Amino acid sequence: MNRQQMDGHLKKNRDFLNPAHGQPGARDYFLTDIVQCEEDGQVRKNGASPHSLNKIEKNIYTHGQQVPITLRKSKKREGKYEIIDGNHRFMAFQSLNEQYPDGIFNCIKSYVDEDLDTATSLEIQNYQLRSNEHEPSINNSDGDWARLIALNLKEARYGKDLSWEKYHDSPENFDKLYNILKDDWSEFSHAPSTLKSWIGKAVAIAPGNKFKSDQMKTLARQLGRSSVTKWSGTKAGLDSKHRWLGCFGDQKHIYPNVAGHGVREMISNKGVEITYLLNCADLCGKSHEDVDAWRRNMTQAINDLNKGLMELGLIRPMINEVIFAGQKVGENSEQGFLRVKKKSNGDFDVNSIPTNGWSEK
Repeated sequence: MNRQQMDGHLKKNRDFLNPAHGQPGARDYFLTDIVQCEEDGQVRKNGASPHSLNKIEKNIYTHGQQVPITLRKSKKREGKYEIIDGNHRFMAFQSLNEQYPDGIFNCIKSYVDEDLDTATSLEIQNYQLRSNEHEPSINNSDGDWARLIALNLKEARYGKDLSWEKYHDSPENFDKLYNILKDDWSEFSHAPSTLKSWIGKAVAIAPGNKFKSDQMKTLARQLGRSSVTKWSGTKAGLDSKHRWLGCFGDQKHIYPNVAGHGVREMISNKGVEITYLLNCADLCGKSHEDVDAWRRNMTQAINDLNKGLMELGLIRPMINEVIFAGQKVGENSEQGFLRVKKKSNGDFDVNSIPTNGWSEK
């Protein structure tokens, strides 16, 4: 069936767009009566995926709508309905309706769940999290889960003592939050280590976090080094083997901290070998792709720093070795450390950094 034949078929057979199965009571609702809810229940960190939208749009055009979207009555706009599950399908229908403005795609099969009218924010979230576990939805990413934890802490949805501002007031709050999430998300069967890693990512930049410096000391010991700089580069890191290890987790630390302290060590200690251990300081809400991009940007920034300092008179590159600490969990998990390879010209090879996980030290 070609495109012209398909258009004719759709005009004559509107039921083709109706789901062959789904919730009882689902019916057509005009697109103009539906709004996307930007508050409760929106668990996607990065919103709608253009790739997914294109895929769903083609699928609906070819096979029709197979699964209704879920709505509830809007709390703010009288006579309108908010999407709880099905944002991608709704946006696909909007796109198709723009391409075919003769009314073929001006309605979408939907189910209004009255129980959601009085549901709490956490109940709405869990509903959408469940919905994202089945077709045609896209599974929630690590960044989605971590973002939700951070969002709920900021809204004090786990209680006043577990608010964003107070989380780091007590070390016991980690266990309290873990136990709450273990119960709330028990139906998803997450491994304890995975759930704990999401909490760590979510609270990494919460006020009062004292974990960063201790974390770097731990990583340095795992790397076999006895001495390490602080994030700001203010503590000497020269060890007994004349090696200097610096750690940082944000590109803003490159100038002046990394540059200034590295040059000082080279002047003070001839022949010193300078290594930098990089560990992303802010994982909250970041996807695996975001971490990959951060690593490429950091590596290129170090290449630029080395080149710039040599143009100013240094006889060799300041930074001899770049190491990344593994931070991904779940799919593409990373264990241990990764030493970035060098090109023949001495630059660190940005494109050599794997994106599908590693297990090396």
